[in-house]
Amino acid sequence: VSSWQRAGDYVSNEVQTFGSQLVVQHPCLASGQNWSVSAPTFGAGFSAQQANRTDGSLDFAGSGNFEACSLVAQAIIPKGTPCFFGGQCSFMGQYQPNLDGLNFALIGDFQGVFHALDVPDGGTLADVAARASEVCGEPEHEQLRLATQAGYGRATDPPLCWMATWAVTLLSHGYQFPMNTTSLSWHKHDWGGAADWALGRMIYEINSFPVWELEGGEPVLLAEAASQLGSVAMLLPFLLGLLAREVLGRLRSPCESEEARDFYVVL
Repeated sequence: VSSWQRAGDYVSNEVQTFGSQLVVQHPCLASGQNWSVSAPTFGAGFSAQQANRTDGSLDFAGSGNFEACSLVAQAIIPKGTPCFFGGQCSFMGQYQPNLDGLNFALIGDFQGVFHALDVPDGGTLADVAARASEVCGEPEHEQLRLATQAGYGRATDPPLCWMATWAVTLLSHGYQFPMNTTSLSWHKHDWGGAADWALGRMIYEINSFPVWELEGGEPVLLAEAASQLGSVAMLLPFLLGLLAREVLGRLRSPCESEEARDFYVVL
């Protein structure tokens, strides 16, 4: 929802005036789809009042263009933030480890959107992008049908074209997954427990503090770094790390194969 609202704020800069009404061509709405919205929610939110699409001060006129929609998504991902981790950042200055040789399981909204697109598991991001482009060109009622099947389609949800475009663009432009990657999986995973935003938040916080490297090139655990640096504050992510390791261990324990254990979670 918040990504759609930021996109609405961005495209509203291209406003045109027709009589007393302000009109914006929105590439992420289906062709022929028109929303009459107001800032700052732009027709999507967590209540019917926030998702008002009938009597706002700004008209969104849809064009259903995936490529143009992706440019909007790229524009609202802040890639210009300084990185203080040796250039190893995704965006907003957040540390990101090397993605090579790792497998990632998509859950939450990523998984729901990819299932709505009906892309077979094991495909590439390019496959997902191609399907998203087709869906963006579909009429409103077809996008709504696909979204409803996957658990979207509520009156307050952003359109499926945007959700699909945002997911692909965030993974490729934001997190820098190659478009030909086969390391992403979005089938229904048996984690043996809940893999939700709370676990993702712990992983996120831990990844903000990469392993320290002291003189001699020897890696040092966060607890040791905290001791050497004399920083009590450094103990917090270490303790979170222990907790996350325990949770991850419990989630992965039911998996029978080594391949099944070798997954990281993207929420």
